[in-house]
Amino acid sequence: MHWAGYNYFNLFWFIPLVIVFYFFAFRRKKKAMYQFARAGLIEKLTPSVNFIWQYFKAVLIVFSLIFIILSLARPQYGVKEEIITQQGVDIILAIDTSYSMNAEDIKPSRIDRVRIAVKDLLSRLQGDRVGIVVFAGESFLQCPLTVDYGSVDMMIDILDTSVVPKPGTNIERAIKVAQKAFKAKERQGKVLIIMTDGEETLGDAMTEGKNAFKNGIVIYTIGLGSPEGAPIPIKDKTGKIVDVKHNRSGKEVISRLNEKMLKDIASAGGGKYFCVSDSGKGLEEICTEILNMEKRDIQSRLYSTYEDRFQIPLFIAFIFLLWEFLAGDRTRIKKEWSGRFE
Repeated sequence: MHWAGYNYFNLFWFIPLVIVFYFFAFRRKKKAMYQFARAGLIEKLTPSVNFIWQYFKAVLIVFSLIFIILSLARPQYGVKEEIITQQGVDIILAIDTSYSMNAEDIKPSRIDRVRIAVKDLLSRLQGDRVGIVVFAGESFLQCPLTVDYGSVDMMIDILDTSVVPKPGTNIERAIKVAQKAFKAKERQGKVLIIMTDGEETLGDAMTEGKNAFKNGIVIYTIGLGSPEGAPIPIKDKTGKIVDVKHNRSGKEVISRLNEKMLKDIASAGGGKYFCVSDSGKGLEEICTEILNMEKRDIQSRLYSTYEDRFQIPLFIAFIFLLWEFLAGDRTRIKKEWSGRFE
C-alpha cells in the first residue's frame, strides 16, 4: 500500500475535536432538557425521541470523516507500467575558451555572455539532449549528451578561459570532437552550435564543417564580439585586470569578431550564423530555429506508476453519509389500549 497524499493524515487530528464537540453538544442538550422538567416527565413529554439513534448518527458522521481523509490521502496499490518516449534533438555546444574570449567589447565579457546565452537556451529547451565541448588550441568533451539541464548549468558556471591549457583557437578540432559525441547511426536531429569570436589560428574548420554536414550534423555559429574588436585583458587570481595582452613586438593585441569565417562555417554545415549582441537578440533567433526543427525519438523509458484506489474509501464515506441522512432519530409510539374511556 502506498499513500500519494500522506500529508492529509494530519487531518486526523480534527477527529478527536469532532468527538469532543458531539460529547459536549449532547451533554448540554440533555442538561437543558432537565432544566425544563424533571427526569420522569422528560420521557413522557418526548416519547418519540430516540437518543440512542442520535448518538448513532453522530458516530456515522465521524466514520464518514475518517474515510474522507483516507480518500484525500490517495491510497494506491497495484502497479501500472507504461513506456514514455521522449522527443527532441541532440545539441552539442562547442564553446571557445581561448584567451580572446576575455575581451570586453560585449558586456560583461565574451565568455560571460556565453554563460548567459547558454543558461537562456537551457530555459527554452524541452526534452532536447545537450552536451558541451570546450576548445582553444585543443578540444575535449566536457559534458556528454544529457537531459539533465542542472548538470549542464553547473558545468557552465565553472567555465572560464583556463579550462583548456593549450593556447590558440582550433575550431576544426572542436567539430571533430563534437562529431564523436553524437551517435553515428543517427542521421537527423543533430545540431552543433559553435560559440566563438571566429579568430581561428589553427586547423581548417571549413573542410571539417562540410564533413560534419555529410554525417547529418547541422552547424550553427554564434559570433561573440564586435568587428571593431577590443584588447585582451590579463587578470590576476582575484579577477582584477592588471594588463592587456601584447604581441612579441610589444604591440597591443586587438581581438576582433571574424564574421566572415563564422558565416562560411555555418554555410558549409548547412546552418546559419547569428551574432549575439548585448541585447541577446541573436540567441532568440537560434532558439526559434532549434525549436522548429523536426524532432525524433531520443529516449524511451519504462515508468511504473501506482494505481489510485481513493474511490474505495470515498464510496464508503458516501455510504455512511447516506445512512446518516436516511436514519431517523424518532421511534414510532405504540398505543396501548387502557379502556374504552381512554
